[in-house]
Amino acid sequence: MDDGLNQNSSLQGLTEKTNQYEPDPGVWFAGKYLLREKKIRLEQCYFGLHLVALYPEKKVAFVEGESTAITASIVYPEFNWLASGGSTGSSWNNSDKFKALAGRDIILWPDSGKFEEWSLKAIPLQGLVTKLAVSDYVEKHAYKFNLDLRDLLCLPQWNIEGRTIYGEPLALEILQDYPPDWVC
Repeated sequence: MDDGLNQNSSLQGLTEKTNQYEPDPGVWFAGKYLLREKKIRLEQCYFGLHLVALYPEKKVAFVEGESTAITASIVYPEFNWLASGGSTGSSWNNSDKFKALAGRDIILWPDSGKFEEWSLKAIPLQGLVTKLAVSDYVEKHAYKFNLDLRDLLCLPQWNIEGRTIYGEPLALEILQDYPPDWVC
């Protein structure tokens, strides 16, 4: 059965020099036929941005990873959880893109090790929204660099000397009575 797509031409329209898609009558992209335009401008929006229009009464919480946004939305459903796709993903701090959040209260939740960077990047964006805050919760509670809120919500928690540590245990208990079928 011929579906009208040339299986070998999926990347023919991508030029090496410009990284732009050039028109090719046999190429489909994201379910839409690329019209005979010379350059197709594809721009990524924030993951979950559609939720802002669906639930306008909710505050917006903004994280780096899409999986973090999904996990956090289950634990904290009172927020619209958006994601940038990484610390620099989707140019999250681009003021033109950030204008989509105008009139909102926003809380940024950077990964551990990114608090200072995100705090500085947030300064020029403050005038675009009603309220903008950067949470240091992950920074204070992560036991190592590059953990995110999802890690803190999903990884085991250990209480060591009155401090909660998230992640893997620091020591393993020796099993005295293990199942007999473990014996070789």
